[in-house]
Amino acid sequence: MEKDDSVYLGHMLDRAQHVIGKVRGLTRADFDSDENLRLALTWLIQTIQAGS
Repeated sequence: MEKDDSVYLGHMLDRAQHVIGKVRGLTRADFDSDENLRLALTWLIQTIQAGS
């Protein structure tokens, strides 16, 4: 079965939109003080880089 790159790009775009949604309206201090947010963003960005 052939891979459809548009599916992977769609997943990457979804992840990027999740990142934007999580940081919208936050300050750097908010980000720095929230370990769970930092971990979640790390995971989201890693999945973008992996091409999922």
